[in-house]
Amino acid sequence: DEQMHVLSHAIEQLNAAQLPLPRLWYFPNGGKGALIMTGDTEGCGWNCTNTVIQHVQSYGGTYSAYMMYTSEATLAQYNAAQAAGHELAAHYDNTANANNPTVANMTAVYDARTQAQITTYGSGPRTVRNHWIVWTGWSEQAEIEAAHGIGLDANYYHWGAWLGGPGYFTGSGLPMRFSDENGAILDIFQ
Repeated sequence: DEQMHVLSHAIEQLNAAQLPLPRLWYFPNGGKGALIMTGDTEGCGWNCTNTVIQHVQSYGGTYSAYMMYTSEATLAQYNAAQAAGHELAAHYDNTANANNPTVANMTAVYDARTQAQITTYGSGPRTVRNHWIVWTGWSEQAEIEAAHGIGLDANYYHWGAWLGGPGYFTGSGLPMRFSDENGAILDIFQ
């Protein structure tokens, strides 16, 4: 990604007099960008979550809410949100092992919480953000997520002005797949 970032800037600089340059990505309806609107419920309950959903929906958007507990929404509330294009997904919590997360303890958390969501709502989450962004290994976390049917990891965000403002760290402008330590591409995006 850094090489792509350098290459794209080099192409822009070398062709500055010949602008506009084509981009490698395009958004529907002439949009200048895309926003993946997500939030952690932190156990705030349905009224709190639904307030955010309604606000985002009033602007024509959809929202992914990462719920700490399946008790935060009834099956009817879950189904209504899903039918309107929103996502209510698990907010996996392995903070008990935050100082020493392992594949074993993270897998146990994912097994239990995924099963709770399937039992309560009939389907597992498709995207994820972990509580406290607890991560294990190089690619092991992404592998655990993919094994649990997750297709997009939303743990990938930045915090603080020192990172230069909003956007992807990679400079790619689009979600990209994870790779393992050997460079094999994994079936999950970041």
